[in-house]
Amino acid sequence: MQSFGPSHDRITYITLLDGVCGKDLIVEAVTVFEDMVDSNFQSCNKTCSILISGLCKDGQIEIAKKLFQGIFHIGLVPDVVTYTEIINGPCKEGLMEEANELFCQMQENASLPHTSTFNAIRSGFYAANEIQKAMKTLHEMAEIDLIPEANTMSFVVDLLSKDEQHKKYIDCIPTFGRKVLE
Repeated sequence: MQSFGPSHDRITYITLLDGVCGKDLIVEAVTVFEDMVDSNFQSCNKTCSILISGLCKDGQIEIAKKLFQGIFHIGLVPDVVTYTEIINGPCKEGLMEEANELFCQMQENASLPHTSTFNAIRSGFYAANEIQKAMKTLHEMAEIDLIPEANTMSFVVDLLSKDEQHKKYIDCIPTFGRKVLE
């Protein structure tokens, strides 16, 4: 990647990875990542998260999972963003058992999920027509005082307006407390 000029730093690699992944140029993103590793640059959660996200969006879940497992081998502890990206991939592919295992692993590793993590797993359960499990994620969010995003509330409205069968869930919707109103 570099033949002359100043050496690349963390910001350069993050910017390059983000740019090529944002343009869905996954082969190029992998090349940038490999160049980064070859130049003895220390990977960080951000660089790994960007590539994992790109791989998952490209449907390359298995490669993303290998990269995710590699994070542990290089001494990094995945953060909530990295976990959310690796959970989101299987959710979009309908692999909910796998996504749920990663979600549980995340919590076991003392990484609290964010609203976006819950939205990813909730969307996966909803798409798989596992409504009870999707509703459970709302309750888990309320239990730890997470503020629902527009995406979360859109799910609730969608669910309740879909058909008569789903209207039975109205009494199951948790109260999110005052934080939503403030």
